[in-house]
Amino acid sequence: MKTQPSRNFVAGMLKSFTDSLLLVNQASQIIIMGDLNDDPTDESLLKYLESKPDTLIRAATKLYNLMTIKNWGDPPGTLKYQGSWNIFDQIIVSGNLIWNDSIFSIGPKGAEVFVPDFLFEDDEKYLGRKPFRTYIGFKYNDGYSDHLPVYIDLISR
Repeated sequence: MKTQPSRNFVAGMLKSFTDSLLLVNQASQIIIMGDLNDDPTDESLLKYLESKPDTLIRAATKLYNLMTIKNWGDPPGTLKYQGSWNIFDQIIVSGNLIWNDSIFSIGPKGAEVFVPDFLFEDDEKYLGRKPFRTYIGFKYNDGYSDHLPVYIDLISR
């Protein structure tokens, strides 16, 4: 909660930058991805970045969060904190990558989470499994990351 105003501010700045790009060139193909430290339904992404949670409203110059469109299976997120899964790792694209006959488009699977077994370890405290972390606090754990990688396939036309 303490950093929410900062996340909202940065999301608003990012929205301003993408709007500027799309104003200059409406055919711009924009990809925003990374750990935004918020779930797709949080204020920073919905209100400030204005990333749409679905593709029902088709607009080439709008932003769409592919992580909300995804039907989640196992695991139901990209990181696990105190037994609960979150989707902090986002892939947000401009509508041009979804519908227009542009140079590139998003593949038919949309956004994916990379989930090979070697990226997990048993979660003894909260049960199930969790990402195999590199560090637990200051202790080296010999793992990979506390987040699972996300990706999209781009198709060239």
